[in-house]
Amino acid sequence: MSLANPGGWGGISKDDYIFLSRHCRTNGIGNVVELGTEDSTLAFLDAGCRVFSLEHDRAVYEWNLRRFVELPGVELAYCREGTTPERERIPFVPDMVFVDGRQFRSGPKIARLQAYEWALELCGCFILLDAKRVGGQALLTEMERLGMQVERIRTQRGLAIVVDPQRRPEMSGMCRQAV
Repeated sequence: MSLANPGGWGGISKDDYIFLSRHCRTNGIGNVVELGTEDSTLAFLDAGCRVFSLEHDRAVYEWNLRRFVELPGVELAYCREGTTPERERIPFVPDMVFVDGRQFRSGPKIARLQAYEWALELCGCFILLDAKRVGGQALLTEMERLGMQVERIRTQRGLAIVVDPQRRPEMSGMCRQAV
């Protein structure tokens, strides 16, 4: 955690960091696609994951290029806000997608929902950061309505694991194993 800044700009809370790295190690998650580069990237690297991180803010992208330049296992890419990359652009088959809840904050609600649907289509599961926010709660309610399995993780900022049980039945109850 030496490069992390829990609670600061670009930071996740310490309990989020610990949960993410433990969850990946416990459940054999090796490849993570991340929407929103921040200290979560470090948590995944600590767990031994390979990370493909997409950032929609050009300034944050440039800052993170300098921040992560020396660290193996992470590839950063700029992606315009409200868009997601083609599958061919991702250098591996992901085990999980991590979505910073602040991502895709502008535009109509359906455009924001599209990012989460993209994550489920890509690999059948995602972890949401900032799940305690009103928008995060609304998203989780919608995911449950659509038949997704949702597990809320009690951390300072709130995490939630969303799994499509038809695409990833082996992931049922995964987070209970990591807590």
